[in-house]
Amino acid sequence: MAPGPPGPAAAPAAAPEAVARRAAALMKLTGPDVTSPRAAGKCVVGIPMWMRANPSPSPFGPPSASATVGSVTVTATAKVSQVVWAMGDGPTVTWYGPGTPCTPDQGQSMSPDCGHRHQCAAFDEPDGHYRGTATATWSMAWTAPAPAPAFGDEGEFTEPRATGWTARIGELRSSTPTDPGAVSPTHRRR
Repeated sequence: MAPGPPGPAAAPAAAPEAVARRAAALMKLTGPDVTSPRAAGKCVVGIPMWMRANPSPSPFGPPSASATVGSVTVTATAKVSQVVWAMGDGPTVTWYGPGTPCTPDQGQSMSPDCGHRHQCAAFDEPDGHYRGTATATWSMAWTAPAPAPAFGDEGEFTEPRATGWTARIGELRSSTPTDPGAVSPTHRRR
């Protein structure tokens, strides 16, 4: 008896990392929930600005999710490994957690972990505000237990998520008792 026509070829197994990226998409990861600087707040040149993000499970993790494609099931767990703050005036500040809340008793001290001093007022910026971003780097660890194509497959990848923020940065002006109309010269970026 002659062999019959070949049957349909088996579908190739899905790549575990591709399935892990599907699991990551299910998590709906977000950028940091910025609580400081506040858009309604005012900051002063030379006075430390404390940066902070709300440390809730959504913006800092570790959320996890699983996805299946064919015979491959992958579980991915996400955790923020760092937050890079672009300060709107050029510099960036990198931190590895949500930041410390600023309380009135700290006066004009620098944040112990995530702070910045603006050197110039934002007079030349739209609405007198610097526009910055806080970008969280989500580190994704994934595992694909048996019967994955290669037993015990695991790996890592990262995904960035950013949140924009604005801060009004001004300067203090003073007048002397002998000349009430005198003001300090404006310090502008060049």
